[in-house]
Amino acid sequence: MPARWLNEPDAAVFIGRSRRSLRNWRANGLIPARRRGGEWVYLPADLTAAKGKADQRMRHGLSTASKPGPGRGHKHAARPRIRELIEAGGMSQIAIAREIGCNASLVAVVNRELKTAREMV
Repeated sequence: MPARWLNEPDAAVFIGRSRRSLRNWRANGLIPARRRGGEWVYLPADLTAAKGKADQRMRHGLSTASKPGPGRGHKHAARPRIRELIEAGGMSQIAIAREIGCNASLVAVVNRELKTAREMV
């Protein structure tokens, strides 16, 4: 049975989110999409999976946006997890940012804070 593709307005209704959310998810790699006839189309299974990921991120206080808004970076809820991954070692800052789903600059800030704390001891 062939997959049924949904256009952007129908996909937004299907997951109960805005078209803007779909665009953000697509731009940030959270959901695969294809261009068909000049419009973006989505598979229902991909939409369901992306909604689950987005809901999980929201429960953990993480944004699905590519960048935190102004003034929010220093209070980011992912800071403890970032510290854990930095201290465990073996991952680059970019890999940590992808794992957490945050901006790489936040990982760099946390890394600098940890280095400064170690130097003070």
